[in-house]
Amino acid sequence: MMTDLTAKALRLREMQARVLETLLHSLEKAEGGTASEEERKNLGSTLEGYIALIKEIKTVLLEEDVPVITDLDAREIVQKMTLGAQLPLEEALEEFSKRDPALRQFLRGELDFEDDWEEIEKLAIDHFYSWFSGIDYVTALYETGVLVVGFPDIPPHLKEYVAEARRCYALQQHLAVTGLCRAILEISLNDLHHAREIEKGLDPQTPRVETAERRIRDLINDADIIPPNSELKKRCHRLVDRVIPAIHPSSHQDNQVGETRARAEEILRETLSIVSELYLRCNNK
Repeated sequence: MMTDLTAKALRLREMQARVLETLLHSLEKAEGGTASEEERKNLGSTLEGYIALIKEIKTVLLEEDVPVITDLDAREIVQKMTLGAQLPLEEALEEFSKRDPALRQFLRGELDFEDDWEEIEKLAIDHFYSWFSGIDYVTALYETGVLVVGFPDIPPHLKEYVAEARRCYALQQHLAVTGLCRAILEISLNDLHHAREIEKGLDPQTPRVETAERRIRDLINDADIIPPNSELKKRCHRLVDRVIPAIHPSSHQDNQVGETRARAEEILRETLSIVSELYLRCNNK
């Protein structure tokens, strides 16, 4: 059975040939100075119908994160649209589009805040405000923990990861929160490892921002950062055990893929608590 998305994509493919034919015919007439008002209107309506169909397809994709399209032609069209590749009409008008960004935006079916405001508002109500609100966001952000440190010299990207983890939690993106918590812990451990190498008079081989590939378990086991057999070390390993299913698909079990709000909040708070303790301990040495 053909899906609605497949049918729309195949209809778009059929329209492309007609639009190109009408466009080329109109351009020839225009160059010869013989284009009639009716022909110009025909070109305009044909283009509008083509762009409207592109917008229909993109609207369907608001609900489809991983659409399954078995028809090869339909799949190619949707792939090009979503990945930013040019469709035949864009290729034909590429030289014009380079000189006119508005034309490029029009041909790609992008939403215009002036012309499409009513449609944008409707989509926002259907796809965002139907399940979320500014009140939800503020109250969730209000209740999340923050990373409290005693000095300003921490990696700027650590601040960015913490900020994004808090926003993801407020937006109910709980799986993303868990993955970001793992990154927050690793960034912190890399930063402290880098600082210890400098204190020992060593010349680190890479800047701290580039050491993220170091295995997080090895960093946790670094006695210069965390004392062996300490409770802090055990907490770090337990935290990694909890976030691994969120970032390594081979570790997933069916009941682990989704993160509940309570679990995400617990993991985020534990991550921030551990990182705060790590910086406090290393800064007081």
